[in-house]
Amino acid sequence: MTVSHDSSAQLLELWLSARTAVTNLERALGERVQTECRASLATYTLLCTLSAPDDPLNQQAIAAVLGLNKSSVSRQVDAAVKDGYATVDASPLSRREKTVVVTARGRAVVETGNRVLAEFASGLDTDDAAHAIRVLTALSARNR
Repeated sequence: MTVSHDSSAQLLELWLSARTAVTNLERALGERVQTECRASLATYTLLCTLSAPDDPLNQQAIAAVLGLNKSSVSRQVDAAVKDGYATVDASPLSRREKTVVVTARGRAVVETGNRVLAEFASGLDTDDAAHAIRVLTALSARNR
């Protein structure tokens, strides 16, 4: 498949725009989450990940979902446990495996953070957002 100059220029513009948008959003959202939840954006992200699945996740699965290395996830999990946002329990599937479970305190952070995120999303056109998600998801899938 040959990539034209126009499509490579578009990809460059998309990449730079996405980086700028993510940087600005993470800065602003991080400040609000810290103020209103008393938790970092990294902690909020971890807790959202833990709140999503039906089955508890181990640290390796969390790392895969978040695109982080296992040692980064381990530090985040340790901090979340220390702050009372999560617990580490024995896996029901394997004695050697531990799973991370969000606590009621952690769920409260997620609920507050979700309200903050909803404020950021107000006014965003849902069709535009859906299109951006499709494009970014396709790019991500092609470059794993």
